[in-house]
Amino acid sequence: MAIQHAIRLAAGQTVNLPVRPGAVLHVVHGRIALLAAPQWLAETMLPGEHPLRLGEHWLFEREGCITLRADVGAQLVYQEPAPRRRRCWFVAFWRPHIISPV
Repeated sequence: MAIQHAIRLAAGQTVNLPVRPGAVLHVVHGRIALLAAPQWLAETMLPGEHPLRLGEHWLFEREGCITLRADVGAQLVYQEPAPRRRRCWFVAFWRPHIISPV
């Protein structure tokens, strides 16, 4: 199950937020500027500022830290993907060898 966090920003407020791949940021009220690191694409640097308005969302493709800046008051919902359960590969691999008679 996904984990949701409600975020409220006052007019002119800025907050830094660590993000994970697969996380989604929804703008419930107001508008914000999402400031991420600039990216290189075909020898061109793309700016990292993305304005988001009421009803819009942003899907994060990689891990990092972003800055959210509110021009007017804003209410956001940050939704992280559920943590993946990791299975230890060597337990599945070695268990039959340990249990079998020698």
